[in-house]
Amino acid sequence: MTALIVAVAVAIAASLLVIPLLAAARRRAAARAPVPGTPVASQDELRARLLALAGDNGPIAVREEGDVIVATWQLMGIPWATLSFRAKLRRTWALRLTIGDGVVLARLLVGSVAWETAAATWMPRAVVTWSNPRVPTFGDDAEPIAIVPEAPRDVGQLVAHVRDVVVRAGYRFEPTA
Repeated sequence: MTALIVAVAVAIAASLLVIPLLAAARRRAAARAPVPGTPVASQDELRARLLALAGDNGPIAVREEGDVIVATWQLMGIPWATLSFRAKLRRTWALRLTIGDGVVLARLLVGSVAWETAAATWMPRAVVTWSNPRVPTFGDDAEPIAIVPEAPRDVGQLVAHVRDVVVRAGYRFEPTA
């Protein structure tokens, strides 16, 4: 019995040590520095480029919240959000971006999605509850792909599109916990 208790305690202690190490490794893997010699845009220019990422009715929504820029998948007013699409989309992600001197710090939020339909318009409405993940996963090392209605709306593609804009502006993209 004592050996079992010791084994469980060791397993818990090991997991408490390994989880932060895995999170740090995932953040390092998602970080990117600009190519040497890339001209550095002003912070205002980078802010404008990030806000332009949304486009007209685009699939990525970008908004300012004080000094922070928040980028997430567009969930409101999307006519292609069919019943089958809504049945599959139960989680979404957001990046809270803080622009500093030569670096953009990115904090990941995970959203739990519940769908409601307005009786007057029959347009689906997403209700999102945001939380901070215990071990943030910034997705794989994907390159941005063209976004079409059938494209995956995963964390890796959101990070890839935002990171591409940041790095092309001459800034380092740095995920944070």
